[in-house]
Amino acid sequence: MVAGQTATTFAPDAKITRGELAVLLVKAYGLEKVNVDNVELPFTDVAEGMFYEKSIKILHSEGLIKGQSATKFGPKEDMKRGDFAWLSANLDYVHGEKLPKPVEEVVTATKVVSVSATNLKEVTVTFDGKVEATEDNFLIDGVAVHEDNFKLSDDKKTVTLFNAATPKQGQKVKVAVQNIANIDTKLYDVVVSDSQLPQVASVETVGNELVKITFTEPIATGTASISNFKINNAVRSGAVTLSNMNKTVNIALSSPLADGEYTLVVDPTNVKDFAAYSIGLNESKFTVTKDAALPGYTVVSSTQQEVKIKFDREVKAVSPADMDLYWTNNGTKHYATESQSTLDPSVWTFSFTEGNRLPSGENTLKIDKVVDFSGNSKVDYEVKVNSTVDTVRPEYQSVKQVNARTLEFKFSKAVELNVANYTVTDSKGVALGKSGVAYKGTDKTTVVLTLTSDIRADRNPYSITIKDVIDTTYLKNKITDTTVSLDTEDKVAPTVVGNAVRSGNIISITFSEDINQSEVDLSNFRYSTTNGSTFETLPATSYIEFVGTKTVNITLPANFGPSNSLTAASLLGGSNFYVVDVKDLAGNKNVAKTLTVANAAATVSAGTVMAHDTKTLYFEPSVALANVFNGDFVVTAGSKTLKVANAELVTADDDVNKLAKTGTGHDLTGVAVGDQLVKITLEDALNADGKYTVDGTSTAVTISTKTGVDVTKSALGVPLSITNASVTDKIVSAAPVKANFSFINAATDKLNITSAFITNENVKVEFLVSASSDVSALPATVANPYSTFGNSGVGTVFTVGTTTEATVTPTIGDKLYVRYIDVNLNTTAWVNIDQDRALAPSATFTYATKTIGSVTDVHEYSVDNGTWVAVPTGATSVVLASNPSTNVKVRVAATATLPASDTQTITIGSVLAAPTGVAIAAATITTGATKLTGVATDGTVEYSINGGIFVNIANAAAADDIAVNVGDSIVVRYAAVNSTPPSNTTAPIIVVAGNLKP
Repeated sequence: MVAGQTATTFAPDAKITRGELAVLLVKAYGLEKVNVDNVELPFTDVAEGMFYEKSIKILHSEGLIKGQSATKFGPKEDMKRGDFAWLSANLDYVHGEKLPKPVEEVVTATKVVSVSATNLKEVTVTFDGKVEATEDNFLIDGVAVHEDNFKLSDDKKTVTLFNAATPKQGQKVKVAVQNIANIDTKLYDVVVSDSQLPQVASVETVGNELVKITFTEPIATGTASISNFKINNAVRSGAVTLSNMNKTVNIALSSPLADGEYTLVVDPTNVKDFAAYSIGLNESKFTVTKDAALPGYTVVSSTQQEVKIKFDREVKAVSPADMDLYWTNNGTKHYATESQSTLDPSVWTFSFTEGNRLPSGENTLKIDKVVDFSGNSKVDYEVKVNSTVDTVRPEYQSVKQVNARTLEFKFSKAVELNVANYTVTDSKGVALGKSGVAYKGTDKTTVVLTLTSDIRADRNPYSITIKDVIDTTYLKNKITDTTVSLDTEDKVAPTVVGNAVRSGNIISITFSEDINQSEVDLSNFRYSTTNGSTFETLPATSYIEFVGTKTVNITLPANFGPSNSLTAASLLGGSNFYVVDVKDLAGNKNVAKTLTVANAAATVSAGTVMAHDTKTLYFEPSVALANVFNGDFVVTAGSKTLKVANAELVTADDDVNKLAKTGTGHDLTGVAVGDQLVKITLEDALNADGKYTVDGTSTAVTISTKTGVDVTKSALGVPLSITNASVTDKIVSAAPVKANFSFINAATDKLNITSAFITNENVKVEFLVSASSDVSALPATVANPYSTFGNSGVGTVFTVGTTTEATVTPTIGDKLYVRYIDVNLNTTAWVNIDQDRALAPSATFTYATKTIGSVTDVHEYSVDNGTWVAVPTGATSVVLASNPSTNVKVRVAATATLPASDTQTITIGSVLAAPTGVAIAAATITTGATKLTGVATDGTVEYSINGGIFVNIANAAAADDIAVNVGDSIVVRYAAVNSTPPSNTTAPIIVVAGNLKP
């Protein structure tokens, strides 16, 4: 295997040349017999007849060795260690049998190694091992990354992101890495810097009409002009596009290039990166070879609604209709819409609407016209697929809080958007309002729910119900409903309560929650004398004092501003004070707000005092209070003084109208979101009507402040003053228990409700039938307790303590709700006591095989309006004894607690007229055979000889080589398709001698 340098010397310490090593490796791997008679080397320094010539040809022809340049091999130069390592490893992997193939160790990433940006558009995230990541796992400055702007390296250890924005040199961007298995979710600060000139990394061709120039970094879009690229010193005519995250320039030439070697020069000054660095002097060689035939294809995936294929190389669409893909049914073409991947232009995705969806199983599809970049083309390019029916339910995977009003749900597969699928309820039973849902990312597996109410950590845990979620398939597979508990973080920003209040030269501002006093300074406040049109910084001699945990008092100098002409009184009346970036204890910053400045009142008064429950009173002070103290309040009922256990300040949130589980219209009078409330907790419980029983008499309750209030004052020291304020009843009962119910007639979908309710006050019970799954969308304001509600016009009141039965007739999809209503028209929230009704199935029927498909053993079927028959246990299809004449019906069978679902009716198609224009003639293939003319050859037509079985005409050959004898009778018909039976047959065509090939 190894020869010496001479007959007597080996020279073990001498260096080995590149030519010598080529000979050694060819021998080591037994490649000497590789035929290289027609191999021509591009290397000018490999002389003919040299001992290493054939070995270099062998290795080069197998793609196993590279030259030092396009024309130089360097056979007499020493082999470098790095080149040897690459060469020997490559050889062993491709041809080695004496050593085991390398087995790559799969190491799962556990951390982010680095996040960097070496140019203005690309961010590189490197991991310490392999990751399973998508664009959904990253944000740049809070913005989602599009799927075309994301690339995972082949070894799955590096992610490259293309920033849709263009930051400036030295600018800091924030990159979020989130929700990757075993990787901590974290926000990274990345300083963007570009110090390198862009360079041409490679020049490749597709056929002889497409030149692809890849750069080392993204190229500015405006510089990718055809005039900036010269091929053999000439600007060619053609169209220029960018792909590969702006790193590849694609030049689709108007005229093809002849086969051969070319030189590309990119304009050294006009082609620039996003930092405006020009490419500089350059020259690149490339070779053009025309392809002899159209590329083949690989089916990446195929379902009833989407087919994705990958061509062996890029193809082009000469006109928009060229790449239209379709399938045919009874002569009707069902088209898909197509899209081409920008990351890999050889990949095309074809999407079918529900009305054009593919039949399940094997299908032959056609593309109107496929054209490659060598001028090869084909009309009706065939693509064979096996389309699957997706019967897998989507699965809920996770939910996370994004901010104060946003939750993000992750599912196992793409799902439809429906805000009614989600219910978020806090620990007090208050359902948060919802404004909408949207997708995050493009795969439709992540749903973002936006709420109209803040998610508050003090209302943890939240109960979240996810129900009726369906996937995006045509079967609309439905999730298994689930309820999860979520402990949320404080992401609610502090707000200013009311406006700014002035006393002397002090400006007082109260916030809705405790603020981080260590981070508050004068820069958080500004003043104006122009009613908010311009604001100035506060005088440096101003100072801040804190009153309690929520209030800031700012003392201004006696005189300030231009020529010391201003005082604190100068700020009165207009929008003359500004607050920004004040943080709460969780670090949330207040939204910048302009405030009106008003003089402090002599006393603080109270709004309506409301009984929230039997031990809780609320009222809103006229001016924000800095502190409250239970000893400052006196609550009485006639001669009885009730003991006050506690007093505290709270903030009204978006749920104030349901603070006590009350309905809208029975809210806390005059209270708005962000208002400050005083909450009084009693030790003595009131009656359910807000009164207190004294010596057997129900007595009205009043509240006052004591003479000489000690603590309950504003930040400016102004006391609260209340005198015998009446307590208004806002008390409602607990939510009703679920009613007992059952279906008494599955055929008519009637529902029997038996309800028994026991409460401690005179309340009644309402129920309503509604199609809505969103409790917040149900009727709330009650004109009188005997009103009727619901889309079915059903509304009934049950009397407390009695058992009443009522029969209602909901329509498919309706829900049944109940609630309490008291004598003051206070109501509890609606409670859903109905269970989910199954959606109609999406079964299939194939007439040719008498098969009902896409069913499970929860279904039942009926043929021609006959008896309902259950699908056998474990079955996914049913073969009928004979074909129906009118229809097949399928539904989800009724259970003990659920009626049968809505019925899916599959109508049996009408028998079509026989094909016309059919004739026979002599075959062109086999002697003694005949052929059919005037028939389609796409599988939609079939024939029978002498009453025998029908044979499908799947291609031209099937119609052109039919074995018959003189006197045979042939009939032709359209084949059965899906639920449509075969057509009538043609009149018999009798074979005569002239119809046979001689």
